[in-house]
Amino acid sequence: MINILAFKYSSQELSFNEFMDGKRPKKSKEITIDYDTHDFLYPVDCESKYGNALSQMYYYFGGSSDNGKFKVHHSEDTLNTNEPYLIYVEYQPDSSTPGPTRQMKYVFTEGLDSKHTENIRKGIAKIWFDCTPEERIGQGEPLNELFKFLDKIKIPHSSILYTDGDQLVDELFEKHSKDIQVKVLPLHMNNAWESFQKLANDNLWSRLIVNQEYFLRPKHFMFNNFMPRVARVILMAELVKSKIHKKGFCSFQDIGEDGNIFFPSMGDASFADRSFNIYEICHANNNLKDHSEFKRNYIDVIRDVLPLSHDMIGLKQEDTLDNLDYTTARISDSMTLAHAYEHALEDEGKRTLTHYDSTYGPYYNPISYLNVYFDVCAETYSGGFHQDKCPGPVFTEKVYRPLALGTPFLPVSEPGSIKALRRQGFKMYDNMFDYSFDEEKHGPTRIKMIYDNIKRLTDMSREELHKLTYSHKKEMVYNHEYFINDFYHNVYENHLKFLTEWVR
Repeated sequence: MINILAFKYSSQELSFNEFMDGKRPKKSKEITIDYDTHDFLYPVDCESKYGNALSQMYYYFGGSSDNGKFKVHHSEDTLNTNEPYLIYVEYQPDSSTPGPTRQMKYVFTEGLDSKHTENIRKGIAKIWFDCTPEERIGQGEPLNELFKFLDKIKIPHSSILYTDGDQLVDELFEKHSKDIQVKVLPLHMNNAWESFQKLANDNLWSRLIVNQEYFLRPKHFMFNNFMPRVARVILMAELVKSKIHKKGFCSFQDIGEDGNIFFPSMGDASFADRSFNIYEICHANNNLKDHSEFKRNYIDVIRDVLPLSHDMIGLKQEDTLDNLDYTTARISDSMTLAHAYEHALEDEGKRTLTHYDSTYGPYYNPISYLNVYFDVCAETYSGGFHQDKCPGPVFTEKVYRPLALGTPFLPVSEPGSIKALRRQGFKMYDNMFDYSFDEEKHGPTRIKMIYDNIKRLTDMSREELHKLTYSHKKEMVYNHEYFINDFYHNVYENHLKFLTEWVR
């Protein structure tokens, strides 16, 4: 049994409803000059506020107190501080991004009660700093400063666990300290696993992958985009220029002349929440020259073909998969696995999937992955543009979906993504793709190298691409079965095992 005391850290005062009636946070005495904010440490007073990784573990293991694996305490007074225990501090996702140095300085010097800090020094308590899955540490992060600070206040490195969504964050920390515990927790895998795990029943999806070897697929590739970002806009423009987009199922939101984008399919969201400006999203409006150049080279190129969607246009009776520019599926279709299956049944097939439903929302259409030979999955982060740095890769559901469904894919993401996926135990499609782009840190060059992969594969006939794809049949089946049956569970089981051995 691990006793856990949970907190949330934020570099700004939170106004969310979940904290309005809770315990008041501890607040730093000084305002941090760089961010012009105070630091806050919120005591957690109920299970709905545990934070990212701890909440996921809580629900994965069916609660904390009944199964005897761990117990989360909502009051510091409930702990016997002479017994080993764990302090959990979540980095609040909606705060600014000061990084671990500022966070740990505040937690150790002002945030925690002095008895906890002393117990960490003695080894009685261990402390786990957990970041949101999309948090990254920039390459310029002064980690040396952090470790000098820890040594100065006599906090043993071995009493700290740092978890992050950056797939290579452990390698970054190892350059500065071998003793601090650093783990990658790829919690965005939950989305894909929950959506597709029913397809593992009776080896359903494995058999579909194998059986599809006897049927040509209607399109060469798929390139879904919900929120436009720099890498996605540039790659989409290149595909439109060469008319390659016609060989794929592509989706992209309409863009107004002023650069505004409106998402009508975002359910009950307010108008303000559904309206975005592409120049702000893509950081292309630093000055007029950048704005004009970005508009001329990319936005104007793709505007004529927008909106692109392959999942919200109704089918005509005479359409076939071979001549379709768009595909669709009704949400009562048993192969359209719902994230919340009960809601799909309630709709009784009365509406078709929308762009929001199948690329971002609760419904994902796995049939799309059987209609293409590869997925160009554009991740949230793909740096190396303008002044952007390239931290380690962070994977969201965009990468984990094709892995869960055994579809070959090209990740439009940070350098090191392929390396990270191999480390996670997945098998790559080396005969199909030239992965040399994975080492390229200059964003435009990396996109050009990814485009060259797409161009080479779409220049093939479907018969040629079909044969090439199915030369990876074993890898396709393996990735699906490994993700659904092993990888997802291993993340939680292995992390609990580590915590159990560490906190004792």
